[in-house]
Amino acid sequence: MLTRTVQPEWWFISKRVVRLYSTGPSTDSGGRRGRLTRRETLVDIGRGATEDQVGPPCARSNLRPIRYSARFSSPTTSSPPTSLVESPHRHPYSLEEFRAEPVELSGRLAELRARLELEDLQWSMFRNRVDKLNQAFWETQSTRFEALEQKQRDAALAKTVNHPPESVQERVNTRLDQFYASWLIDQKKLFMLYNWRWWGLQAALLKGGWLAQVRDLKWKLACWRDTILP
Repeated sequence: MLTRTVQPEWWFISKRVVRLYSTGPSTDSGGRRGRLTRRETLVDIGRGATEDQVGPPCARSNLRPIRYSARFSSPTTSSPPTSLVESPHRHPYSLEEFRAEPVELSGRLAELRARLELEDLQWSMFRNRVDKLNQAFWETQSTRFEALEQKQRDAALAKTVNHPPESVQERVNTRLDQFYASWLIDQKKLFMLYNWRWWGLQAALLKGGWLAQVRDLKWKLACWRDTILP
């Protein structure tokens, strides 16, 4: 079962929501225009952003599965649902007092968001392929290793039926030591090929992570620009 990491409430807000500010005249109860006031609205940059889920280690590969969440998965824009935010600390103020009104995305922002969603989806799919590559390799290797290890152990025990326990354990350890040494020699080329492939993916992983941060910054800057320019 996947477990969910808990982050402070402010961390979710700062990562998931872009604050939009606009200036306009205020009106009183009679409809008369008053002094200029600044209005704040919030744009949710994606429900599930920064909520990647990490599961317990696999018994075979010893790798933790990761479920990547889309940063731009929500097509709607609204204030962040405070009831869904998990925080280990009690907030000194009630966030219900600061309800922000939803804001409609302009055509330019909607087009940008659609493009960023596609790029983010491609990035998540690439990371899933890399994770499956690692999982398949280490799960296969661990399964083969454990099966051969048990076979060597059974073979050593079959030849020491009438020996004392100390002698039996010594013979088993000696046979397993030989097996471990031969295993490393036999698998050296396979491990080397895996390492080359893994090292070859590092550039793409680093570039993809950097581009993901650029997308976040590009989206926030676009929202800011949309509020100050006509």
